Amino acid sequence: MSEIPTLPFEAPDWRLANKPAAHIALALAFADGPAPVAAVVRNAGPRRWLLIGDAPFAESVGFKLIDLSHARERLELSGPGAAAKLATGTSVALADGASAQTLFGPLAIHLTRTGPQSYEILVARSFAASLWRALTHA
Repeated sequence: MSEIPTLPFEAPDWRLANKPAAHIALALAFADGPAPVAAVVRNAGPRRWLLIGDAPFAESVGFKLIDLSHARERLELSGPGAAAKLATGTSVALADGASAQTLFGPLAIHLTRTGPQSYEILVARSFAASLWRALTHA
């Protein structure tokens, strides 16, 4: 992980850690329908999905894929204080399994609630250190 000082970072009631590297792609739909592959699929807006998987994705009829694998960092924020920590920079509250593109302060992130006390954060690699500082110093 580039530029992020020390992960995992542990506080008394929350933890910030790297998630394993994965292939990440933005799927843009030219037609209505579900995302084109068997992968973790997250809504990224109207007719747009983020795909996360262990192997590169193949193009599919009706979709254009944009590889974001080297442009994004995957972080996990977890613990009983994770929601409160997120509330220091964003007002988004998600149900389990829900995701949203939002801001954490001035930083664009894609946030997914992966469990009752855990979240996955996708952030542009060039802003990962800034997000780390915002989360660990808030």
